[in-house]
Amino acid sequence: MPSADPLISVVILSWNRKADLSTTLQAVARQSYRGGETIVVDNGSTDGSPEMVRTLFPEVRLITLPQNAGIEGLNVGLRAARGEIAVLLDDDSYPVAGTFERLVMAFQHDSRIGIAAGRIVGPLDAVEPERSDRQQPEAERDVPTFVGCGVGLRRAALERAGLFDSTFFLYGNELDLAARVMDAGFAVRYIPGAVFVHAVSSANRTSFRREYYCMRNLLWVIWKYFPLREAVPLSLRVTALGVGYRLSRRDLRRVWGVLRGVGGALAGRRSPLDRRVVSRETRQRLLTYIDEWYPPPWAWLRGRLRGSAQRANYGQH
Repeated sequence: MPSADPLISVVILSWNRKADLSTTLQAVARQSYRGGETIVVDNGSTDGSPEMVRTLFPEVRLITLPQNAGIEGLNVGLRAARGEIAVLLDDDSYPVAGTFERLVMAFQHDSRIGIAAGRIVGPLDAVEPERSDRQQPEAERDVPTFVGCGVGLRRAALERAGLFDSTFFLYGNELDLAARVMDAGFAVRYIPGAVFVHAVSSANRTSFRREYYCMRNLLWVIWKYFPLREAVPLSLRVTALGVGYRLSRRDLRRVWGVLRGVGGALAGRRSPLDRRVVSRETRQRLLTYIDEWYPPPWAWLRGRLRGSAQRANYGQH
């Protein structure tokens, strides 16, 4: 039988967002769930973030890295975590009241759940899940990926599937981890009652960098987990639609970002031979995500190619 109050390890990756990080740590401290520890991994910040944590939040375990290690910083925090459940936050995201209890309930109710994806809202939508004037609540469901700024991870699933692939550095790492967790026999479950507020700070975010890493890393996921007969046409489709969609919007800067991402994928350590093909069932789940963003030709001809604001995003609204 699972313990009534399993230890939760809150792992926050931070880089040069001192004010946002303070807001996040205050929100975590206000949570009513007391079976937890908080770990901040600082990715080489130069804005005084580590000093702020030491001064204002002495109860928080702080791990400082000498430079920005990207997603590997989360692995550092996960290795240091002691909890049965790890909750990942960005330095500009935080849980609303009752979220930790809902995550624990989901994990204890269903041992198949390896990843519990929370519902991500913006600051203006930050309302209590129990409010009576909310629309009919969404149903929990299995999904192919998750949003990394508000998610619960079962330690047992990570022990079987491994941690994040640090070569991804930024973006796309969630899909890669989800693929391995699903292939290890666990589910990725969307838990709409577990609500996280994401401030989406403009600091350290550029569209050019996002376009580069998203395209490069998606191609790496395809090459890593699909057999060649499926990976080749899928890669061509993703590349063509990625470039074509941005050309249709006359956004040449983002076109260049996508093309650089393709070049980075080809020049990086991933190759069609560097792969561990996952089961057909896992590939089908990955395809539900890829097809949503990069529809196959027959879907495009039926007019189903939609703008990004209309696409499913597995928790973020």
